Amino acid sequence: GLGELRVLSLLAKHDPDVQLPRLSLLDYFYHKVNSADETSSHPQHAQSPQLTTVSATCCVDRAPRRPQEHLIIVTELLDDSLFTFYKYIAATEAKGLRSYFTLDTIAKIATQLLTTLKFLHSLGLTHGDVKPENVCLSSISRSEVKLIDFGMVDEQAHVERHSCRYLRSEKKPVLGCLT
Repeated sequence: GLGELRVLSLLAKHDPDVQLPRLSLLDYFYHKVNSADETSSHPQHAQSPQLTTVSATCCVDRAPRRPQEHLIIVTELLDDSLFTFYKYIAATEAKGLRSYFTLDTIAKIATQLLTTLKFLHSLGLTHGDVKPENVCLSSISRSEVKLIDFGMVDEQAHVERHSCRYLRSEKKPVLGCLT
């Protein structure tokens, strides 16, 4: 929500030409839901020249209530996450994983991610949720990725101690460490 918008705006201010592999904020607006049948959008920002139309879906209670506003964040369109791409290659190609995820490709992806994390840390921020689902491909052929989902970004002053979180989801344990 607002925290992610704040971080994306800060990143855009410090990297206006998007030189780093990170998600780009194009626009944002509030979508007001008056009733189950009536909706309206109120842009709070001038639309970007690249942006022509935006459609949003949201869940609405059917009972008449006071108007609700939903923050809609408009970003660039990226390809699949590394996790989804990995599953697709593993399921469709016999040598797919070995042919795409070579040591050079993995090193290139890691370098891009570490560059972005270094930039975040230079601004006093910690991502807090780096995982394959939050790394999207921007170019499959050039092995270019972008870090997404800045909703758990925290100021480093709050995360000075070394802490590790073990996250478990369906069939894949993930270890995330913050230093």
